[in-house]
Amino acid sequence: MMLDNVVDTTMIFSITGHMDPELDFMREAAPIFRRACSCPDSPSKQIHLQALFLQPTDSLRDYAVMDIFSSVITFRPMLFQYDTTFDPELGSSVLNFSDDAGMQWARGLPYQVALVFARINTLRASPAWDLGLFNELETTLQEFVPVPTVSSEPNLVIGRTIVQECWRQAAYIYLYMGLCGAGADDPRVIQALSNFLAVVNSVKPGRVPDSFIIMCFVIASQILSYLNINSSCFPCSQTGVAARNEVDRGNIRYRMLGVEEFGYRGGCALAALEQLWRMADTESRPAVWIDLKWMS
Repeated sequence: MMLDNVVDTTMIFSITGHMDPELDFMREAAPIFRRACSCPDSPSKQIHLQALFLQPTDSLRDYAVMDIFSSVITFRPMLFQYDTTFDPELGSSVLNFSDDAGMQWARGLPYQVALVFARINTLRASPAWDLGLFNELETTLQEFVPVPTVSSEPNLVIGRTIVQECWRQAAYIYLYMGLCGAGADDPRVIQALSNFLAVVNSVKPGRVPDSFIIMCFVIASQILSYLNINSSCFPCSQTGVAARNEVDRGNIRYRMLGVEEFGYRGGCALAALEQLWRMADTESRPAVWIDLKWMS
């Protein structure tokens, strides 16, 4: 119950755009989270993230997700060094969850993709990392298959599939920019952005998928700050790229503000992105991941 209250309070600060109090509450709640996740026989054992994501306690999953993604945005190390190994047997068990259980449907974030974000965070905090680890992460994203939805509503099935694909493309961007230090002009980054926009623009705005991919919009929007001032990064057959990206910015503005329960948080994130876009336009340079640091 205490962790539930802490998570709820932390989310309020997140929604209102106040990162410092959010991080303070997370630090204070860290011992509670640690005890709740600990095995009685091995209290110092690392928390196995995949197993945590597949269990039904919302507050535990939410705390871990906030820890992972506040690290993505603020560049601070995660509060815990999680065990991010993948257990194939646990992987198959997600198919046995009902539509309302597990982080997959509660938050829209595929747990396989969340593991990738967590592993990237860990590698970024390391003084050096092996190329084989990068290849493993890239392969994980390449082989990711959206978890199927069983529903009589075709729009819900499509929406959930789109949410998962958006997260996959956002993870590609974080892998290349956040881990490898690539700029927004890197062909791999541009391809991931193009895929993301194609998926998002294939459906009308709505709670599904938009309320589940606010963070994806934040990640993708950083690249738009560069594409707006340098259309040469796209193949020449795609004419009018600068104008198109103004349209893309407009679409992202509309979608980030369009979901009622996320309107304020979307507005706070969008205000920061608008400043990032202006900065990149003024400096006429490719955006890099460090540009997001001042947003925290």
